[in-house]
Amino acid sequence: MDAKLAHDYLDALEHQRRLAPATLGNYARAIDALLALRAGKPLAALEPAEVRRCIALLHAKGLAPRTLALILSAWRGWFRWLARHRGFRANPVLGIRAPKAARPLPKALSVEATQRLLDAEKGHAPMALRDRAMFELLYSSGLRLAELVALDGRRRAP
Repeated sequence: MDAKLAHDYLDALEHQRRLAPATLGNYARAIDALLALRAGKPLAALEPAEVRRCIALLHAKGLAPRTLALILSAWRGWFRWLARHRGFRANPVLGIRAPKAARPLPKALSVEATQRLLDAEKGHAPMALRDRAMFELLYSSGLRLAELVALDGRRRAP
C-alpha cells in the first residue's frame, strides 16, 4: 500500500510538475529510505520523533547535512501531497531540520604569498602606497576584506 502511495506521488511529480529524471530519482531514493527505516509503522501513524530517528540513522551512515536536507524536503513534500490527495491528517516532517553543515574556515595567505604581493607593489605613486598599506594592514591585523573596505580614512574629532 505504501509503495503504491510512493509510486502515485512520484508519478504526479513527473507528469504534473515535470521534474527532471535525476530529481525524481532523488525523491524516489528518499522515500525508499523512509519506507525502509520506519520500522514497519504505518505512514499515517508516523510521529516527528520517529522521523528524527530516521534522520539520525541516515546521519550515522555518513550522509552529508545537505543530503539530509534534500531527503527531509522530499519527505515534507510527500506528506503534504498525502494530506491533500489521500486524506492524511498530519505532516510529521514539519519543523524537523537537517544537521547544520560545517562551514569551511576562510583561507589565509601564506607568508610567502603575502610577501610577493607586497613586493609587487613597489613604487611611490599614491595608489601603490595606498595598496601596499592596505595589504600590510590586512595581513598584520587579520581584518576581513569587507572590514577593510568599510574603514573610513577620514580622521574624526575626539
